[in-house]
Amino acid sequence: MRAALIALLIALFLIIPPAADASCSVAGCGGSGGDSWETGARDFMDSDVPLIGVSQTGTGDSQELGTTSSFRAGASVVSPANGTYQQIDREPTTDLILPDFRSGLFIKGDLLEPISAVSGSDLLLDVSNQRMEGQGRAKGAISLPVGEFLYENGTLKPVPEIAQILGAAGVSRDEPAVVYSDSFSSGEATLMVWILCYLGQDRVRAMDGDLKRWMYQSLPLESVARTRNSTTYDYRLLPELRADSGCIESGEPQLVDARTFQEYGKSRLPSAIFIAPEQVLEDGRVAAGEKLNDTFARLDKNRPVVVYSQDLFKASLVWYALQLMGFDSRIFNWQEWDVEEPSGAFVIR
Repeated sequence: MRAALIALLIALFLIIPPAADASCSVAGCGGSGGDSWETGARDFMDSDVPLIGVSQTGTGDSQELGTTSSFRAGASVVSPANGTYQQIDREPTTDLILPDFRSGLFIKGDLLEPISAVSGSDLLLDVSNQRMEGQGRAKGAISLPVGEFLYENGTLKPVPEIAQILGAAGVSRDEPAVVYSDSFSSGEATLMVWILCYLGQDRVRAMDGDLKRWMYQSLPLESVARTRNSTTYDYRLLPELRADSGCIESGEPQLVDARTFQEYGKSRLPSAIFIAPEQVLEDGRVAAGEKLNDTFARLDKNRPVVVYSQDLFKASLVWYALQLMGFDSRIFNWQEWDVEEPSGAFVIR
């Protein structure tokens, strides 16, 4: 009898249609007929529900260092700085939700590390030059400003001195390194990649983006500076990554001028072509391989390429993009060109 009664109730429930004005919110169906599914969904998206995979140890102002607030499109990220919370404005961009594994777009994609692939086993280096004490950085990163490896005039310090700085920071040549900075377009990360490659680092990659993109993905920050025990940096130079005047005078390499167009128009090395650093960038990171193919269309992959500029940061951006596309690229500092020698006279062609 009881089973028959239950069956009858189920049948009535299936036959009788719901009221025309009944609706369900994302919280479930109930008596609040005024709530629509769309309104409920919007409320859910605007809530502070944490994202999957994003570590949060508190809520609101009580969040501990090393975490970020929940992500909401068009909202702001809150990050710790000097013991307080600093609001960083941002605009929602569609590319933030696209997969960031772009290594396959380049011939030597192993020089590029997707942000989501950065792991705790990597030596993560924050090489930003403009960094205040206590300002947030990617969790686990060691602060090592790339400017420490340059003289005030922008030329590179001697290799033994560079190795000493790396060793004092606890960096060893045989551990995989991932490099990033506050802004990829600054060239800070690519210059550090070049320096480490020049010194023979076993494996070094630039992070595919910068600190802003790291925060866009709601990845954790920390403001406490990390330190490591000092070590000896056993460098093994790769001289083919750095060109000298003899290399240029040989006529073997192709020359790329990475200075401003105005400087290029005033004076340049013979047969040099102009490629601005902005031409190898797109959306705040290195441009995709298809665009780089167009940018480097005038260059022969069977010949080495020397990129020169008085600004090593700019030169390194073009050098790095060339490396990604499989070119034998090198850097030459324009300031090292000896204009007093007859062979070093500027020639405009």
